[in-house]
Amino acid sequence: MLFSTPPLDEHEHAVCARVDELRRALRGQVSEDRRWTGLLRRVSSARAIQGSNSIEGLDVTLDDAVAAIGGGVPLDTPQDVLGAIKG
Repeated sequence: MLFSTPPLDEHEHAVCARVDELRRALRGQVSEDRRWTGLLRRVSSARAIQGSNSIEGLDVTLDDAVAAIGGGVPLDTPQDVLGAIKG
């Protein structure tokens, strides 16, 4: 190891403890979960699937790719292509 971390003194441990307290207290206000789970995310993922599978010669409609992502049943896609979509 090139460098070693110096040991923390009591004051530094107290500061770290205070930072942890503030993190826990403010988690609800500053750490909002911003997952992108709506239709826009599904459509973007479906387009990525379409592009990836088209490279391999597998054509998938956007509706079928969205259905596969959402756990639905694609209407026009054969089972072997459906496996590639989910993979």
